[in-house]
Amino acid sequence: MVLVQSIGFAKWPSFDLSTVPSSQFRKQVEPFTKSISFMAGHSATLVHSGSTRFYTGLSFGLAADITGETFAENPLFGFPSLHGSFFVSQNLSINGSISGYSSGSDIIHVSGYGYNLLLSESDNSFTALAMNFGYLDGPSQFRCRTIHSSIFRKVETRFIPMVFGFGVNLYSAHINVESENEIPGIIEGQTNFLMAGIVWPVKRWNFGTKIHFHPNSVYLSFDAVTSFR
Repeated sequence: MVLVQSIGFAKWPSFDLSTVPSSQFRKQVEPFTKSISFMAGHSATLVHSGSTRFYTGLSFGLAADITGETFAENPLFGFPSLHGSFFVSQNLSINGSISGYSSGSDIIHVSGYGYNLLLSESDNSFTALAMNFGYLDGPSQFRCRTIHSSIFRKVETRFIPMVFGFGVNLYSAHINVESENEIPGIIEGQTNFLMAGIVWPVKRWNFGTKIHFHPNSVYLSFDAVTSFR
């Protein structure tokens, strides 16, 4: 029910920055940039069985600005993406993702790549380092680059596997808006976050949801991942 309601109330991100007042430009666009960078840099839930090398799945990310300062009419927005992961060794996987949609006259292209490195592993539990690089291109007024890094642990509980960790999201957005007043050409910074989630294994599928929390923003992701033997 939470998933259906979240997707139902969410909207595709719009990149029309022409209505943002010059005096409030950074204040209103920076929260939006943080949310976009989370979606561009996010990777699907890591699944590791020890015997399967290739995983693929779908992910739907939702970003919510909780400062109330973003220029977006709807502070809850997101888009789906296709993810793939290939284990080149027992402890190293290479990841990739791709997404796209139309927003007004713009065609939005989102792609990413990265890796997961298993740092330790024991009975149905592991600790991993994740590093992902995300790119968003297409809008005439906005394009974004992000580096999403985290350390997390997956543990088996009595009822359901859980994931928790922490990380940092570095972002850099290039702005191209004509204005009589001076506005920043680049908005960049970093967001430190805590992460927690759960995974539902159903035969060869793993359904997961994670939340990335920062005092100014929240990012939710819903994943469905399967393997090829």
